[in-house]
Amino acid sequence: MMVLTNINALTNVCKGDIALIKLSKEKNPTFHWSNLSLPKTRESCLHLAAQYGHTDVIRYLLTEFHPTVVDIRNIDNKTPLHDAAQFGQLECVKLLVQNGADINAIKRSDWTPLMLACTKSDKNYLDIVEYLLEKDAYLNFKNKDGWTPIHLAARNENSSILQLLLKCPKADVTVKTRNGRNALHISALHGNVDNVKLLISKLDPNSIDSSGNTPFHESVLSGNIQVIDYLVENGAEISVTNKTGANALHLAAGQNLEHVINLLVNVYNFDINCVDLNGYSALHWAARKNCNNAMKTLIKLGIDINILDKCGRLAKDYVLKKI
Repeated sequence: MMVLTNINALTNVCKGDIALIKLSKEKNPTFHWSNLSLPKTRESCLHLAAQYGHTDVIRYLLTEFHPTVVDIRNIDNKTPLHDAAQFGQLECVKLLVQNGADINAIKRSDWTPLMLACTKSDKNYLDIVEYLLEKDAYLNFKNKDGWTPIHLAARNENSSILQLLLKCPKADVTVKTRNGRNALHISALHGNVDNVKLLISKLDPNSIDSSGNTPFHESVLSGNIQVIDYLVENGAEISVTNKTGANALHLAAGQNLEHVINLLVNVYNFDINCVDLNGYSALHWAARKNCNNAMKTLIKLGIDINILDKCGRLAKDYVLKKI
């Protein structure tokens, strides 16, 4: 696509003003809007109109110029439909699809318009997701990282989107990402108890990813007590360790999560002096990550400060090493 310097025309399109586009067309019969783009992003008039919700501009560009160009790409390989979905422009989404836009077009990093809409939480995105599904958007598409629309919806604070996806007969909730994580891992990590509740009956609460972490581990990392408690109430094994031998207490210490440390020790009766495969106690984990509040909490709870790891180091040695 040739890059011209007529930035004024593109700037006006953002405002819904296509006077310069019309003027160029009148003066030059061979002029086509697809030859105009922003220098850095290669965004065309159609991309900008889709972002700003100008359906009248989109309609003009798609009906008054020949050949019709609807799936024009920017520097990230995004089509105008990607932009309309990402910016929550439902009417633009409909208009582009009605004019032949590829509903499953893939941008750089392998994202479809449906995937972009699934990352957003406002209600208009729910409407976009519903519309795209009605038009047979591919629900189980996996990008290069193994993520599907369901994985993206699982981390969304708006549980209505995940609920909508799960109602689809073709929905495959068992798909794992490239690092072995399922939707329950993801929703637990993001601390969304509503999404966890939607998934708990569909996925094993003790499933492990490629690092050996379970949804319970992820819930601890989220710091959300409600999610932690809900998983435990629904069968999550609390004493499980990952591939490094770390348990939930180690992970909480390494994230400076004082309230979670207190919960695990005082409510779930974790052994405060347990060590991982490297001989690291929770105090070692906190010290190595410079988590001062976690160290204070662990000491207050009575952790043994004299535990040596497999290198013969005390937790305080890691603090002194940083100094």
